[in-house]
Amino acid sequence: MLYQRALAIDPDYAAAWSGLASNYLMQGAWNLRPRDEGYKLAREMVNQALALNPVYAPPHASLSRIALYHDKDPEAAVRHLEHALALEPANPEILSAAANLVTMLGRLDDAVAIKEYVVNRDPVNPVYHESLGFSYLWAGRLDEAIASFRTALTLSPGYRAAHYRIGVALLLKGESQAALAEMQQEQKAPKRLEGEAITYHTLGQAVASNAALAELIDKYEHGSAYNIAYVLAFRGEAD
Repeated sequence: MLYQRALAIDPDYAAAWSGLASNYLMQGAWNLRPRDEGYKLAREMVNQALALNPVYAPPHASLSRIALYHDKDPEAAVRHLEHALALEPANPEILSAAANLVTMLGRLDDAVAIKEYVVNRDPVNPVYHESLGFSYLWAGRLDEAIASFRTALTLSPGYRAAHYRIGVALLLKGESQAALAEMQQEQKAPKRLEGEAITYHTLGQAVASNAALAELIDKYEHGSAYNIAYVLAFRGEAD
């Protein structure tokens, strides 16, 4: 709404179009609107921003995200991101997009190094601490991951999926009971149910695990298909 109000005042403000694109990307990714619709709107907003200012870097980073996560075109994602970095090589948002891309390419140490740099540039941004924690988690640096997620929660209580991710790290450390306590604090319902289903399974509580999975399927089947598949894979139900 605030970006839309800004554009009502100045429809030629490229940064507001770019910010609106980022919001639509997040809405599509987090099931706050239909996925295809979110990415379609994001692309439209990016095009508006670039029509006004073709050398403004953040919209190019958004195009990279669209190419990677929606179009499944990593080569295009790289091209857009290289262009964005050439325009603004120290922009934290663009560097974060680069870190996410190299993570998907398996270059975990590179991703951690980039995200540590981003956090040092903007140490009170919970988004960057959560993102760094995710990279630590993938790299198996579990205590550092937990610390980063807790910092995100300190900066923004209830921050998206941070309790869930702490729970995953604790599961990987073999601390299942502590993991359950974290999962139950997660405010994003699909992630809470996903976390409870896998943690109860780890604890050998099949009835509770099945109940959490059934609720996840019943309420969030269309928007959280990945989460459902993750639970089934975790429980060894590959088919």
